Amino acid sequence: MQLNFGNDSTDFLSNLEISGNVGVRVVHTQNDATGYLILPNQPLAQNGASIATYCAIQTSGGTAAPGTFCALTPAQQQQYTTFANGTYTPITAPNSYNNVLPSFNLAIGWTHNLISRFAYSGAIYRPSLQSLAAGQGVSGLLPYTPSNGLTTPTVGNYQSGTNPYLKPITAQNFDLTTEWYFANVGQLSATLFWKKLNNIIQYDTSVTNVAVTNNGVTYPEIYTAGLANLNHKASVHGAELAYQQTFSFLPGWLSGLGANANYTYIKPIGMNFGSVNYCAYGYAAATQCVNQTKLPPQELSRDSLNLGLYYGKGPFNAKVVWNWRSAFLITATEADYPFLPVMATGQGQMDASLSYAFNKHVKISLQAANILNSTYKTHEIVNTSGLQVPKGFFRFDTRYDLTLSMDL
Repeated sequence: MQLNFGNDSTDFLSNLEISGNVGVRVVHTQNDATGYLILPNQPLAQNGASIATYCAIQTSGGTAAPGTFCALTPAQQQQYTTFANGTYTPITAPNSYNNVLPSFNLAIGWTHNLISRFAYSGAIYRPSLQSLAAGQGVSGLLPYTPSNGLTTPTVGNYQSGTNPYLKPITAQNFDLTTEWYFANVGQLSATLFWKKLNNIIQYDTSVTNVAVTNNGVTYPEIYTAGLANLNHKASVHGAELAYQQTFSFLPGWLSGLGANANYTYIKPIGMNFGSVNYCAYGYAAATQCVNQTKLPPQELSRDSLNLGLYYGKGPFNAKVVWNWRSAFLITATEADYPFLPVMATGQGQMDASLSYAFNKHVKISLQAANILNSTYKTHEIVNTSGLQVPKGFFRFDTRYDLTLSMDL
């Protein structure tokens, strides 16, 4: 539902051009996910061998780590074999929610070429379908280590980090923009924005002690929740500057030249989460524990800059664009040992395109991506002080695409 308003036909503030609208949406979402709880298969792991033969191979004749299968008593080994029979148990996870989303937009034309806009809106950001997948697996027995403090047989979990019960991130968005149209095709704008967020979705490495039962046998389980809605409020605020102009005042063919630029600054508040001294269970040494509360939100750069030059005249068009972003967190827990946070350093890439229209039906275009062969670097965070060390270097070679399109 939406109601529009303005002063086009009234004397109210007649020296200003005022317009806007107010509205509300009601949104219902239903998601049903299915999957399986997957148990380990100890008989399959033994591959027909006796427990004694299997353990001799696993330990190379040495001593098994406390808490693992080969360190258990014969009675405990038989109990675990009964539990770990490779069963797939179906999981069904229904999830539904309702959201009321109001909106308000106001535009004030101070002059014919100077306009200010204020916008407020309620919004939801649903988790991806991939992150809503249902499914969990028991990884097997955990070794006893000083970091987990285990003294009795306990199983761990493995999963893809998904959570079928995720709720959407809810947001209250406030934007204030002023636009100056200084030429026929020329614009300069400045924006301040603030987003108040709730139900933030993050990879939560908090450990929960639960229990899992199969075939009449129950084990305590150290369960890492994966993706979760954090039960606290946060916000993101920032500013954006934008410029675009076609240089139509230039003589002849040069009048097709143009340029654009955009800079965005973003600062998150209250989006830190986790433990001040998190150690991956059973793996990381004490020197490889990290302070999760100092990690930035994933995939969020503080600064981003886009610069472009373009040309359009008659059938010919060309564009060169350079995009850059400052450092950002790729993941709070990498998928392989030693399961530490991974940061991407600041990175930029230049792309270009050319096109020529033979007529209104046939056009040929050439696109080039990463024409400077930019190298992308990643760092690992290796301790609670946030020390970063090089991890990887990646370069995606320049890619060219030549396209002939026909519109019949």
